[in-house]
Amino acid sequence: MTITIAFFNKDISPADIDILEKMRSAYDDVQYDSYNYFTDGNFALVQMNIDILTENPIEEQPVKSPSGRYIGAGRMRIDNRDDLINSLGLAGKTDIDKLSDISLYLHAFEKWEFDTNNHIFGDLMPLIWDKQDRKIIILSGHSGIYPLYYYETSKAIYFSSTITAFFKLPDFTPEVNYEHLICRMLPFQVKSGDEDTFYTNIFNINRFHNYIFSSSGLEKKERWWKPENLSPINYKNNDDYIEHFLDIYSDAVSKRISTKGRTGSNLSGGLDSSSSTVLAIDQLRKKGKKIYSYSSVPAYPDKCPKIKSISDETPYVQSILDMYPDDIAHNFVNAKDFYPIDAIDIDLKYNKLFTSNFQNGFWHWRILQLAAGDNVNVLLNGQAGNLTISRTGAGLYHDLLRQYKLIELFSEWKSESRHTNKSLFTTSLGSIRKITKTKLSGLFPKKLHESLGRDHLIPFCEETLNRFELIDKHLNQLKAKSAIKYRNNKLNNFENRKVLEKHISNTGSNSNIDYNLINKIETRDATNDRRVSEFTKQIPAGLFKHEGIGRYLIRSAMKGKLPEKVLSNTKRGKQAKDLSYRVLLDMNRTEKVINTYSNDGIIRFDKNKISETLENIKSEKYTQDLFSKTTKLILHTIATIKFIEQIEI
Repeated sequence: MTITIAFFNKDISPADIDILEKMRSAYDDVQYDSYNYFTDGNFALVQMNIDILTENPIEEQPVKSPSGRYIGAGRMRIDNRDDLINSLGLAGKTDIDKLSDISLYLHAFEKWEFDTNNHIFGDLMPLIWDKQDRKIIILSGHSGIYPLYYYETSKAIYFSSTITAFFKLPDFTPEVNYEHLICRMLPFQVKSGDEDTFYTNIFNINRFHNYIFSSSGLEKKERWWKPENLSPINYKNNDDYIEHFLDIYSDAVSKRISTKGRTGSNLSGGLDSSSSTVLAIDQLRKKGKKIYSYSSVPAYPDKCPKIKSISDETPYVQSILDMYPDDIAHNFVNAKDFYPIDAIDIDLKYNKLFTSNFQNGFWHWRILQLAAGDNVNVLLNGQAGNLTISRTGAGLYHDLLRQYKLIELFSEWKSESRHTNKSLFTTSLGSIRKITKTKLSGLFPKKLHESLGRDHLIPFCEETLNRFELIDKHLNQLKAKSAIKYRNNKLNNFENRKVLEKHISNTGSNSNIDYNLINKIETRDATNDRRVSEFTKQIPAGLFKHEGIGRYLIRSAMKGKLPEKVLSNTKRGKQAKDLSYRVLLDMNRTEKVINTYSNDGIIRFDKNKISETLENIKSEKYTQDLFSKTTKLILHTIATIKFIEQIEI
């Protein structure tokens, strides 16, 4: 792991290294191992290196390309080093094993230029200085796990791994992006700019895009990852798909295991994080090592709402621990002494942003603290699983109907009715209704789009929504046709199309919190590996739902590796649903923040709706609806108020 800070003056005036030093001082709390400066006329860069998080040779960045034309730095982990070395004709060269990832990347860039990332698997965020053309080149990776931001003035363009560094600039004045802030609080999707952050003058480098910055500013931005152009994978039977998937997924997990320290995992009772954990165990056993796992559990289980999903996943996690008694050092984390507002305060202090994950964000901070105490430096998770390895197969029925495979469709309906104990008529009618509704909702969004009926989760006064015309923008976006072109109907069935749209259109990381620098821990997600992501978009929808079984691919691949209790569970895990009670225990701080907000600013909150929710929390009648309101109306409002106050005071 590294921290990148750079800037270049738009005129020919020499870059002042004192400016870099001021920006670097934003990370005085970070335990880095070294840092190096580079200057070239009007360009300057400093790279802070954290050796424990570098899997390959120590990267004393920045480094020079073989020709000397390019200077490169950035956060990077290359997974296919051996294949890349062979492709570049470097095999057998002296000291090739000592070549750092960024050095290897620059070798690749001199050969493939802006097509480089199509040849490399891993997590990538390189910043390259072109000495000849006097331009900055950024080729962001597929995963988007490493953040990078830029801030532009009339005189210079600045870059940093986190927003915090910009606050050290002498003339920097943060400006709140109210429209984007509000969009992030709505219970339905309204897109602002792809690169927007909570600041009008700070922008996010989008994942899987190439950028060129020149003295005139952003010169070029182009998407390099185009999954809509992938060719379909066709095998004769499901076993071949599952074998292929398991090979890719196992390798993705193995590439993310720490080689210099201990490996940990966020372990839930679901299929994503648990599958990553047990596949990591296969690799760690060979090295005589354990995995350190952490599970979020409710501190107050009797205060959780009674819902169809699972609030406390302890029994499912325990079944995994029983299956691997000698391989997992585990910690059930109830975070009893750590409140949601505490996590919001930490986010704002270190990142100048906040995440919208109020349900689990404070658990994540506590888990990082515990993992740091266990000397863990890599933490595995399965955040992207719902879009890749564990998709439900919801588009199968639409796909079969579109292809007139009525016998297969009838068979699937029959299997689902058997699993759900519903009649075949009810199952088929419900399926047809969903297909029809999906088709019609784009034509008649006001009447049929469910999100417009969720106004009880919108914390703003109506005049705030009207001022920014958010409802109208939402409706227009629903009606607009997708700009994505689909080449192959067999590949791009209904479900794949939805997943592609979500992957491609939601490119920006709106609240890209860097949890890891303070604790010297890197979070890694094998479910977001590009090979895994692409494979799950190239296979038929029938691999995600088969004979009435949803998430069929991952369930089949994990047979014998995960307990039957986990594999057969069809309920979704909604971890630790005692959120409303935690807010009740912290009610003094909660009400203080809300009551001190004047409501005279640019945005106004519906204080009657918020007050009613607070009274419901005090009544201790915990329901799923109250949980949702606690998240959207209370915690999101508090985070927004605290953010505005921190920036504008």
